[in-house]
Amino acid sequence: MSDQTQKRISIEQQNLAVVIESIRDVYELSTRIDERLQSVMKKQDELEVKMEATISQTNTLASKIMLLENLIKTNEGTSENASEEISKIKDSIHALEMKLQTVEHDNSQHKDIWGKILEVVMQVGVLVLAAWLLVKFGVSAN
Repeated sequence: MSDQTQKRISIEQQNLAVVIESIRDVYELSTRIDERLQSVMKKQDELEVKMEATISQTNTLASKIMLLENLIKTNEGTSENASEEISKIKDSIHALEMKLQTVEHDNSQHKDIWGKILEVVMQVGVLVLAAWLLVKFGVSAN
């Protein structure tokens, strides 16, 4: 073989080594992204459970308020105690509404994270495809 052919083969081998290393890096990155996705999904599931519990508590408190209001209407003499109970329940409902707003806010932040992660995964996929095509068609850096 001529010296020029050997240099060309050496350059192609170097290019192939660079592409292989890039593919390894992309694989490691995608593994880390997958781990982060699993963590985010677990947190989102936990938030959904908390939100369902909060909604259930709010519904229970609302039914208690309705019962207390009915008791007040039927028992005018005991309205002071019922008013105190209603006031406490309203405070509890307000606290639950605040918690629900916090959970909804956290949930919206997780949705934003999902979008960014999907965008990165798509970009990585395009890079892997491009690297594969370069190797497949033997395109060199010359």
